[in-house]
Amino acid sequence: MPPFGTYRGEDEYLKPSLEGAWLLKDGTFLAGTLEKPPQDEAVWRSYYDAAQYILNLYTTGNLGLEKIAYRLNEEGWAYRDRTGQPERFTVTTCGG
Repeated sequence: MPPFGTYRGEDEYLKPSLEGAWLLKDGTFLAGTLEKPPQDEAVWRSYYDAAQYILNLYTTGNLGLEKIAYRLNEEGWAYRDRTGQPERFTVTTCGG
């Protein structure tokens, strides 16, 4: 299975995915795509953008994996687990 935020193209290279998660008013996530908000005021976060954000935060050198995971959760980011469902981040899912 390719890393969250990506899929394998016909050329076998990883490509950015259009998948992501909607953060709902009640704090839960719903998998989907940007085109169809499930409710008013739901916040869209793509899995590809989440992966890129993790790498950007990590490369600053100022945050460890625990602080990155905390920040991602505070800001409403999620990743796609092996079953395709959005999940909150942990130290392990941020690369630990």
